Amino acid sequence: MSNNPNNYIGRVTKLGRDLRYPSNVGSVEDGLHHFMIIKEMIYDEEKKNDDPLNGQTKFEQIVGSRNDNSFYKEGRTFILFLPQGGLTSQYSAKYDSVDVGFFGRLVENNLGGMMDQLGSAFDDYQLDRQAGGGMLENTFNFYDKAIGTFANSNAARTVEEFVTSNRMIDQMKFNVASAIGGIATLGNDKVRGEDVAALSMRAQRNPYTSLVFVGNTTKRTHNFKFQFNPKSSPESETVQQIVANLKHGMLPSLPKINPRVDSFTVMEDNPAYDEVVEAEFGHITPVKKQIPKTYRTSNNMDSNLFKFPNVYTINFFDSNSTELESNKHLYKIGQSVLTSLKVDYAETFFQKTGLPTQINLNLEFKENFTLSRTHVEEGY
Repeated sequence: MSNNPNNYIGRVTKLGRDLRYPSNVGSVEDGLHHFMIIKEMIYDEEKKNDDPLNGQTKFEQIVGSRNDNSFYKEGRTFILFLPQGGLTSQYSAKYDSVDVGFFGRLVENNLGGMMDQLGSAFDDYQLDRQAGGGMLENTFNFYDKAIGTFANSNAARTVEEFVTSNRMIDQMKFNVASAIGGIATLGNDKVRGEDVAALSMRAQRNPYTSLVFVGNTTKRTHNFKFQFNPKSSPESETVQQIVANLKHGMLPSLPKINPRVDSFTVMEDNPAYDEVVEAEFGHITPVKKQIPKTYRTSNNMDSNLFKFPNVYTINFFDSNSTELESNKHLYKIGQSVLTSLKVDYAETFFQKTGLPTQINLNLEFKENFTLSRTHVEEGY
């Protein structure tokens, strides 16, 4: 492999608008062949001759988790070393606890087998209807089979055991004790009747708690903490450009409405006019008491709408590989927004230029979509 990092980087991204640190990032011989590329994507403003609906002419290619570029044009490219501790990702699924109770758990445990048998009974019902059987007779036959299915199921046997055993009696005792214990709650809203029953019977109700999947609303965040230690003023200036461009891209723009500059003229007192001199001696050269003064005013008004900030794509690469795709041994990061940028400067500077000798930069990106199994299969 050549020590010139452009040989590899030039094949995976467009050069010319890139900012990189250090300058030899991507070099195999210098041990910097593992690196990351952050691409800035700028929304491409709609044009009057485009589709009237937001100027979008390719709806099927809207930018999404696969880093499609429709409606966006590529801005700056930031080619950076991998920061320590930066290769961290997280996955989550949201569940809520639900107390289903005894009969809820009973149905939960036995519903699958019962539904299979009921499906067979429903198939028989449809065949009887196609054979010309009477509607009422076929319906009664279906319900007879459904009742038989439940009577012969594990659920029915569990209910029978529950009713005939002491568990039913214990449950009734607990309910009665809870009702009587409710008297203890008078004047004390922190005590429940069930708590009194539990203390007296040395037992507690089993709520039969289950976890229910309620969706996947959490979006992944990725944090990168860079510590830049430039060895020269030009390197420090490069870091400053990286920080400035990221700050500029993460924030919205606020265009001006009808920007123009007006002017008006008023008569004001002439500071060269001296009333005492005028009264006593008169001015040798006539001086006007008031002179015209022109003021310029800006009538710029901020727009009522912000323009969205830029979005970013992030990929990890290994220039020691013959493949031009991102590192398949790591995870992919889909289209993201930059939600936080924190920069710290050391109190030491290069003597001639005043540029800082150490800059710490913390970036937090958040993906704009939720993950599914499909994304995992695609390497996210």
